[in-house]
Amino acid sequence: WPMSAHHVVTSQKLKGLGLGHLIWETDNGVAACYEIHRKHHSGIARIPRERLPAAAVAFAEGLGLGWYLDRFYGLDVENTGS
Repeated sequence: WPMSAHHVVTSQKLKGLGLGHLIWETDNGVAACYEIHRKHHSGIARIPRERLPAAAVAFAEGLGLGWYLDRFYGLDVENTGS
C-alpha cells in the first residue's frame, strides 16, 4: 500500500483548541500505509500508542493531550499482523 501522512493529533482537534498553527508540525506526524491509516480513522483497528514516534507522544503530551493519545491510540480492535 502507498504511504500517507497521519496527524497524531487531528487537525480538527488542534483547530478546536485554538492551535491551528501547529497542524503541520512535523512532530505531530507519522507515516502510515493507506490501509493502516484508513482502519485507524474508521475505528476498525487503532494504531497502538506504543507504535507512535517518541516525538509525536512528546508533542501531544506537551500540549496536555496525553488523554487524547489514550483515547485514540489504545488497544488494537483487530490484529493487523503488522
